[in-house]
Amino acid sequence: MGNDEDYELVTAACYIRLKKYQDAVGILEKILQRSPKNFKALYNLSFCRRAAGSQKDAIADLSKVRTKITYYENMCNKFCFFRVY
Repeated sequence: MGNDEDYELVTAACYIRLKKYQDAVGILEKILQRSPKNFKALYNLSFCRRAAGSQKDAIADLSKVRTKITYYENMCNKFCFFRVY
């Protein structure tokens, strides 16, 4: 993660704490356009969408998180000396 992305994640987190979910969504979507595998941005986007009342979009985002986690768990279990539980 680069410095701009770190700054944007912190800014989005501030908007979330202020309950300005739509402002946070804009920032998080921008991050995900550049870094689609950013778990933190995707998870926070799901949180914001749920808090803003868009449960269907929140569930879709969480499904993406789960898919990515499952993929990395499988890769790690295949190539690493330890297992992910």
